[in-house]
Amino acid sequence: MEHEELAASLRSDGEGGHIPHQLQVFLESVKRQYLEFTRTMGEPGFKTRVEADIAAERQKRGDLQKRERQLKAQASGFPNIFF
Repeated sequence: MEHEELAASLRSDGEGGHIPHQLQVFLESVKRQYLEFTRTMGEPGFKTRVEADIAAERQKRGDLQKRERQLKAQASGFPNIFF
């Protein structure tokens, strides 16, 4: 049984061997996802969105590092009873 929704190149391994249907479906899915992502990367606002996401993550990291310093300073005021 041949699945017509799949490209002919995905139905054989190039040497006449058969590729299992589930693998064919998976490969086609990966191909579609990759092509969709490349289209998304070509959109005018993609770079701006990525840069905004990076800036937000940097802000979060800075906030967490600041909180870490605060907690370490607070903890240094307690007696070290565990060692």
